[in-house]
Amino acid sequence: MICVDLDCTLIKSEQRYKDELEVAKKYGISAKKYAAAVEKLYQRYGIAAYRFELLYRILTEVSPGLSRQIIEDLNALLDKNYFFPDSEEFLAAFEPKQLVLITSGNFEFQFRKIVAHGLKKYINFIWVISNKALAVGAEIISAAKAGIQEPFFFIDDAPREIEAVKKAYPEEVVCIQVRTPAPWETQRSTEYFDVHLPDLEAVTHYIKGILAASV
Repeated sequence: MICVDLDCTLIKSEQRYKDELEVAKKYGISAKKYAAAVEKLYQRYGIAAYRFELLYRILTEVSPGLSRQIIEDLNALLDKNYFFPDSEEFLAAFEPKQLVLITSGNFEFQFRKIVAHGLKKYINFIWVISNKALAVGAEIISAAKAGIQEPFFFIDDAPREIEAVKKAYPEEVVCIQVRTPAPWETQRSTEYFDVHLPDLEAVTHYIKGILAASV
């Protein structure tokens, strides 16, 4: 079973954020003010609450009279394809029954991105959950009940997520950190990964090698 993250692993969320800044600029919101509003949203409501309707309310605190059209313009970015060049090849390299998507955030916000990238045709099951280790644990139990004996993998760009899953399941899960952590990740490194690979092409080869050896 292969559990894979969405943002900054399969899709270029850093590029989408840059596009958000361009939208904000059109409405007279500087990058500094926008970033401060995002941080304020996280502090007040948590990362899982992130959505543009809520961000708009915070932006109006510093820009009274801000047009609500900015919400639609920002939401339109969720319908764009931000796949990394190697994402579709990675997903197509495995059967849907082998793949589980685990992502954190507001359900509607995340699911709009999932639909935009056509992920449902590649993925057996989708989790939108704040505690990824909890989702991984549930998948381990489900696989055991189904009699699945294949190695278990967790793929994420964020060191904090890799660390949390590896600490929870040190023997059960092969934790693969991929790419470079996003600029907004406060934890920049961890010693808890099994391997740190540059991209999903390398991840595909790594997993295929382990699966072949386990047969």
